[in-house]
This record gives sequence, structure tokens and C-alpha cells, in this order.
Amino acid sequence: MKQNNRTGKKLLSVLLTLAMVVGLMPRVGLTAYAAGEDITSNINIVVSGSCNSEDHTVSSDDEDEYTVKEGVVVTFKCSKWFTDAVTIYLNGTAVATWPGNDYNSKYVWTAKKDAKINWTDYSSHNANIYLTDTSTVDVTGITLDPATADMTVGGTQTLTATVLPGNATVKTVTWTSSDTTVVTVDENGNITAVGAGKATITATATNGTESTEDDVSATCAVTVPYEDGIGAQLVGYSLSLDGDIGVNFYMELADEIANSQTAYMQFTIPAGSETVTKTVPVKEAGSGTVNSKTYHVFKCNVSAKDMASQITAQIINGDNKGTKYTYSVKDYADYLLKHTADDATYAEAAPLVKKLLNYGAASQTYFGIAGTAVNADLSEAERVIGNVEIPEKFMYNEANTHLPTGVTFAGATLSLKSETTLSLYFTGLPDNTVFACEGKDNVESVKNGSYMVARIRGIKAKELENDFTVTFNGNSNSVTYNPMTYCYNVLSSNTDENLQNVCKALYQYAEAAKAYSE
Repeated sequence: MKQNNRTGKKLLSVLLTLAMVVGLMPRVGLTAYAAGEDITSNINIVVSGSCNSEDHTVSSDDEDEYTVKEGVVVTFKCSKWFTDAVTIYLNGTAVATWPGNDYNSKYVWTAKKDAKINWTDYSSHNANIYLTDTSTVDVTGITLDPATADMTVGGTQTLTATVLPGNATVKTVTWTSSDTTVVTVDENGNITAVGAGKATITATATNGTESTEDDVSATCAVTVPYEDGIGAQLVGYSLSLDGDIGVNFYMELADEIANSQTAYMQFTIPAGSETVTKTVPVKEAGSGTVNSKTYHVFKCNVSAKDMASQITAQIINGDNKGTKYTYSVKDYADYLLKHTADDATYAEAAPLVKKLLNYGAASQTYFGIAGTAVNADLSEAERVIGNVEIPEKFMYNEANTHLPTGVTFAGATLSLKSETTLSLYFTGLPDNTVFACEGKDNVESVKNGSYMVARIRGIKAKELENDFTVTFNGNSNSVTYNPMTYCYNVLSSNTDENLQNVCKALYQYAEAAKAYSE
């Protein structure tokens, strides 16, 4: 029980044991001792019921509270005459306690800025000594509750951060999410699940300084399961503008699917009266970055005539099947053209996309594909192909053909399916002839009836006006041909208006692709 009478205070006294004694010190309080300034920087405080005559004594009866300057080292210990217990508090936190008959225990304190000793809280059995200073109490740790969280999309939860010690001067906590597409966090630790995946929430406590070396952090691992139950989620699309025609599906995959050796993406594409199925193993998927996050990218190429067809995409792993997603080249092209004012990259691609849609519409007409024309949303002026003349520089030049006696170059075709393929036909060559083309790794050597055929696959839109030189049996035997040579010949000699429109649209598409890539 606390006593306020002055008589009770005489139970406490302070003995100043000086390391260097220079005469007898008068009775003084602890005020104004500064390290290195007075006789000593060490003060030995003995909590006692009587005074040792050999030490100079300052009684607690003199002052309730003393100020000790920064740097003074104070040692607290208990004399044999004290009663029950001593407890010492530093800035409100108990830092030492021992029974009154423990004569060996001690607590050493180095006073900091504006340090004070207060001993007004005592009883006949216990003494509580309070030490305070205005220096910073550093943060030593932080805990986060809970440390893990399982959530569903749209769910919310509050995380609780506890800064240690409880009397730390600065308790500011900042919150961050490793992936804001999965979970977000506000300044109060409230988290919201916004998408499937895994993310780490980090709570960081600082000491209020610019340096981060003394920062401490705690984390909470958040898991948001994929709604399809297989571990796959579509995050976006893009239109393939690198020469072929198709849609890129950007997928976020759970680790189990991403690391699977058997999982694959299955594409189903209506192609006229038929349905085409294609598969792409997950391990062969490409990658793409959106907002600093990398995703698996699955490309589905389609022929020009099928640009309006809905592509169905589905991740499959064994008997487990993910959600089906549908999209088309036309869908993305229309979206891009409607948002050119919002995105500079869309505006840059718009001329190419318009020519691509005209090429698709001309192909639809030529192949008799029913339904809405792929360029239906363009203006009437934009849909007009017009009078197109392919320059004479693309006319076939026989001087670029170097063949041995008995071998004839019979002609060329241009396949405009899901990829552009230039095929050159030869007679008089053995069945084991192997063709090559500089800059193209995927050249096929195929026997077709009486012809040996060199097929150059994967010609990009920006390459449609390039010369391709096919060689065999040594570089002296070669034929140089240009995809636009085929279109030049169609416009010069073919009377099929629909085929001519396809070639005109293809030439305009090639010109736009070349300009876009420059």
C-alpha cells in the first residue's frame, strides 16, 4: 500500500559511493550529475532502511524525484536492511525485481536525455522505483495475427499487428501486398481478396527514421483458391500482330498445373462446316507480362476466313477440366478499335487491324463462309478495298532461278490458313531432296504426286514482301520467289474477282504490317 507520509520515506535512502573521493560531499539530491563533469559519472543507489556511515547519504526524504543528466551510470542494489522487494520500472515497463534479502542482484542503468528517478511509490514491504527518459525506445519486433489466411474472392479480413516493446516510441506500421491482383491491404490491415492465387501481406514497423536497417517485419501468407477447381484462371487476351493471325490467352495457373508434365490447353475452333481441335502443352506455353506480373500465354492461330469464329479454350489435366473461355479475333479487334483514344498502343495498331479485318472479310467471301463479315463494324469507307495495283517489282524474275538440267520450277501456291505458307513445286528432283531457305528453319520437303514441294511455313505479315531463296543439293541450285509474286500473278491473269480481292487485301495488310513493324 502506498504511503505518503514523510516518516515512511525515511525507509529509503540513497548512498552515493564515489569512485574518487575528494573531500566530503554535502547532502544533495541527484540533480545535475553529468557524465565526465562532476567527481564521478557512477552513482551507486542502495535501497536501505539505514545508512552506512562510510558512504555519503542522500535520503529519499529530501526529494520525491531527481533529474540525472544524460550519460550518468546508475547502479541499483538492495542492502541487508531492506524489507521485502524492489521493482524497477523503465519508461513504464518492469525491468528488474528482487527480494529485499537478495544482496547480490543489481540493475545498471545509463541515463539518457532528461532522465528522472522517482521513488514515491512504496510501502513497508515493497519499493517501486520509476526511471524515465525522453529518448527513443526502439522497436525490436512485430507480430502479425493471423500468420496465414485462406480466403475466397470478394472476402475481407482484418490482420492485427503488435509492435514490440509495448512502450516503443514510434509504432507506425505500413502494409504492403506482394500481389495486388490477388489481395489488397489498406493502412489499417484490412485485406480484400480480389483474385485467385497466392500473395504475402507484410506489416513493417519502423523507428521513425529514414534508414530501413532497423525496420522489423511480419508476414501473413494469403491463399485464394481458383474458382474452376483445377487451378487455372483467365486474366486477359491479346491479338497476335506478329505476322500470324490469332488470339493470345493469358492464364494464371496454380503451381500444380504450371509444373505439370501432362496438363494442356485445348482449343476448339469452328472452321466453316468443320470443327478443329488443337492442343498446347502447358510446359510449351509462352509467357507474357501484364502490370509487372508474368503469366502463361497460349496462342491459338486461325485462318483469315475464321477470324469471326469463337475460339473455345480450356485447361485440361487428366480427368480434371477447367472453365471454358471463348473469344475471337474479331472480338479483340473490335475492342481495340473502340479504345484507341484510351491507349496509344491501340491507336498505333489500328491501321494494321483494319487491314487485317478487310483481309479476313475478303477470305470469308472467297471461301463461302456464312455469317457476319469480320469487318462489319468498320465504316463503309474503311471497308472499301479499292483499286489496288501490286508493283511490277514483285513480278517473277526467271533470272533468279538456277536449276540443273532436267529440273523444272513448275510454280507456286500461297496457303492462307492459320499461318501463311509459300509452296514451290519442282519436277525432276529425287524423292529424297532436302530443301533449305536462309532465315527459315521450318522448311518442309514433301513429295506430292510427281512434284517435290518446298513448303516455307510461318511467313509473318511483315515478311510477305520479302524474297525467299530455296536451295537444294548445294547453293548453286536455287529459286528465289516472293509471296507477293503470287498475288501479282493473280491480279494479272486470274479472272476470279473474289480471289483478286483476297490478294488485294493481303497486299494492303502486308503494307500495313511493314509500316507497323518499322
